[in-house]
Order: sequence, then C-alpha cells, then structure tokens
Amino acid sequence: MNAPRTRPARETADTIKNEEALIGSVLLNPELLDRLRGLDDAKFVDDDLGRLWCLLREMQESGIPIDTTILPPRIRAAGIDINAARLAQLFTAVPNPKNAFYYHSNVLETQRLRKLSEAAESIIAGVADATQSSESIVSDALTDIETLSAGSAASEPVDLGAAMEMVIEDLERPDDRRKSAMTGLPLLDEYLGGMAPGELHVIGARPSRGKTALGLQIALHNAKQDRRVLFCALEMTVTEMAKRVVCSSTDVDSFAMRTKQLNASEREQFLDLCRELQTSPLKIWSESNVTVPMIRHQAKTLIARDGLELIVLDYLGLMKATTSRPQARWETFTQISNALKSLAMDLGIPILALQQLGRDTEGRPPRLSDLRDSGSIEQDADAVILIDYGEKGEGDIDTVTLDLAKNRHGQTGPRNLKFQKSKTRFLNEQWT
Repeated sequence: MNAPRTRPARETADTIKNEEALIGSVLLNPELLDRLRGLDDAKFVDDDLGRLWCLLREMQESGIPIDTTILPPRIRAAGIDINAARLAQLFTAVPNPKNAFYYHSNVLETQRLRKLSEAAESIIAGVADATQSSESIVSDALTDIETLSAGSAASEPVDLGAAMEMVIEDLERPDDRRKSAMTGLPLLDEYLGGMAPGELHVIGARPSRGKTALGLQIALHNAKQDRRVLFCALEMTVTEMAKRVVCSSTDVDSFAMRTKQLNASEREQFLDLCRELQTSPLKIWSESNVTVPMIRHQAKTLIARDGLELIVLDYLGLMKATTSRPQARWETFTQISNALKSLAMDLGIPILALQQLGRDTEGRPPRLSDLRDSGSIEQDADAVILIDYGEKGEGDIDTVTLDLAKNRHGQTGPRNLKFQKSKTRFLNEQWT
C-alpha cells in the first residue's frame, strides 16, 4: 500500500534568508523601494526585519537618504534589535541585487500564506464560539479570502500613448455592442447605450413602484438574447419570482396566478412557457442576509461553469455588510456600493442593483439626492434610473416616468412609458 503523499514543510530559515536578501538589495539600491510594493511589515517572519522595512519606507517617503551613516542611529531610535554587525551583514550578504524582485515575490508569497493561515485559524475559532452563526463565519472567511485575492491582482500604470493605442484597437474592432447588456426598452437604450462590462447601474423607486418588475424584465430580455444572467432575489422566493416571469411573459393575470384560478387558455399558456424556458440561461438565486463576497462566490462559480454576463440584484437595502462592528446605515451602504462597483470591474460584467427609496419622498417625483442616504451609491453608479408613477390610470395601464437621473456616458432626463399592472411589465410604446 502506497504511503500518503505529504507536502514539503516550509523552512522558516529559508524565508528569513529571502527577507534579508530583499532588504540587503534595497540597502544597496534604495530606489527599488518605489517598485517593491505590497508587503506588510507586520507580517515578516523576522519581526525586526519587518520593522526595518517599515523604517526604510518612512525614510524614503520623507526624502531621507539611506546609507551607513544615517541609518544606524535611526534604527536605534526606533528600538529595532539590529546591531551594527547584522546591519553590515545585510549590506554585504546579498547573493545578487538584480534578483530583488524574486526575493520580493518570495516574501510576498510567504506573507499571503501567513494571512491565509490566520484566516483558517479564525474559522476554527469561530466554529468553537457559540455566539457566532455559521453564516457570519462563512461571510467573514469569504471577506478575508477575497481581500487576499484582490491584493494579488494589483495592476501596473499604463502610459497614455499605450492607452491611446488601446482606443484605436477598440475603434477598429467590429461592433461589439453584444458585450453590453441592453434593457430592451428602446427609449432607455437609445441614451444609455446599454450596460457595459464593469459598470454599476441602479434603479431606484419607492416601495411597490415597479423596481423589481423592471429589473426582472431587463433580466428576461437579456436571457432571451441568450445572455447568461444571475438574478439575486433577496426578498422573494424562487417560486414567487417564477410566477412573476409567467405573468410578465404571457396573458396570465397576476391575481389569477396568485389565487390559482387559471382558466384553460391561461393554463395552456403557462405550460407552453414552462417548456420554452427549460433551457433559459437565467438563474434565480433566492437568499437572505447576502454579502458582496457571497455574490462574488456565486458569480465566479457560474463563470467557471457556463459563463455570466449580467447580475441583477433585488435589492441593496436587504444586503448585509461584511463587518461585524456597529456602523451607521450610510456607512453600510457605502461599503456595499463600493464593493459592488469593484466586483463589476473585477468580473468584467455589468451589475444592475435595485434600491428602495424612503417613503419620505411620497408626494413628489424622486430625485437623485434621495439616494444620498444610501452611502456612496449615487457616486459609484454609472447610471441611475428613478421610477415615478405620477397619476395612476383607471384601467390596466398606468403612466410611468423613468427618469434617467444620472448617465455617465450620455444624456439624462425623463422618459414616459406605459406600465401594464396586471402583467407587471413596462411596455415598449411611449406614452402619448
């Protein structure tokens, strides 16, 4: 019987040698500090080397020369336990200063592994703590791991000339509007130009004013174009969302669906739609207390499996912050909106987030400033659509204003549409 395979142990001495070689390289060429970023001085295996690294960075940022005359007294003043003999050894014991970036990558990898180990220990401690729920433990763990992942993906600055070359290549490329998710409402798409990869779009409305209906309608439109869509339903079950799909896509009345009083024609339409949607690329995820790391996990799983081209989130106010410390409501929304914008850019797909406006906006049209209680959503969003009902009609059709209150790439202003109440759907025809 074969013995189980084991991974080789990581030698602490080897890690310290890399830390010494890295600092020695910087002592010989302090200009390297500008290019060697991302290290955490508190995560060096040798604590004194970590404190020395921090001191070197402070000196460089203050414009203080780093040499054998100026450095020793500053080391003593900082209380760092590195004597003259060891400092001299750091200056002379570098195998090859040209390998500084290799030493840096090794030290950075060790620090990331240490942080990963701490995250694992935090999970174990959380499991042993009777006051913590499995949900909070998973949320905190995902946040820690995503922070590690984001830290390893820092980009390099791009020369303006190279950026202009990228624009030329983009202009010469065949029309790729396919990459943008359209709303399916020409009056909006004409001015939005679609929701491009990496963008965050927001639909804001007072309670029961059609934000879910519009979000679902946009999701269905893209799914019909064979785009893979994830609809995150935070206040409805999968069954409830499926019933909405039926009503918005057929002549089945929402009241008849809710009371299970479908006539023969409506039942036939329902069955036909079920058969039609068997292979729909739209996925509905119903969950409560959702955090951005949880959405990231679901999105990356879908991307790895089948791909993903749009996320619709219903709605922001029901999301949970990843921090366990008490904080103001606007701080929570700021953290969430910042993270959603970063997520859209990281995944390279658009995110459409729905947000409920407070009832204090009753009696007047909603304004962009009504989002200011929602943290930095107003600033983070590439476009904001506000729904205003105006006067309700007597029949099945209402007048609805979709106010394009913010549009980073084009015109803003109101667009008047028809809304069919029994089918909870917006109609393509402009209200005249």
